[in-house]
Amino acid sequence: MPGNKYLAKGNYFEQTVPLGMNLTQTLTTVAANKDFIPANTRGASGLITSIGAVPEKIFLLISGVAVNTYAGSNALDCTDASHNQWQVDLNGGGFSDLVNDTSEDGQMKHNDWRCPVEGASYAFALMFDVTDQITDITGKIGIRLENGRAQQDSLVVTIAAFLKILWRL
Repeated sequence: MPGNKYLAKGNYFEQTVPLGMNLTQTLTTVAANKDFIPANTRGASGLITSIGAVPEKIFLLISGVAVNTYAGSNALDCTDASHNQWQVDLNGGGFSDLVNDTSEDGQMKHNDWRCPVEGASYAFALMFDVTDQITDITGKIGIRLENGRAQQDSLVVTIAAFLKILWRL
């Protein structure tokens, strides 16, 4: 395929494997680590195995929804630079910041997930290239929103997490 640097060198296929579904945490006005997947949890399962297949790119996909159960407007509170940072722990190595094209360090922005009234929801999807971080795609993984904090109590966040792997044959 012209212009696609990944397909120019051989045969490829993609696989998306779930890490967790319906993982829920509630954010309040007090900053606290929100472990959606605790450290040292078994990682990807159901991987396609093929002799000679090599992971070319690995992405961590997080999709979810934030629901405001506070009687008024609510959103993330990121006035402190250490609040609401997405992190990953791979094979018990400790949590480290995730990076994507819109954030240098995986930190959410102040007022993200703005829900103007009680009962309002905000859907989101995030993708992080973890190719250089993952050394064992079947190893252990943890996913955290470090110092998760909302402007008001009762911002309920539910996510699903997946690994998307581009295999080279």
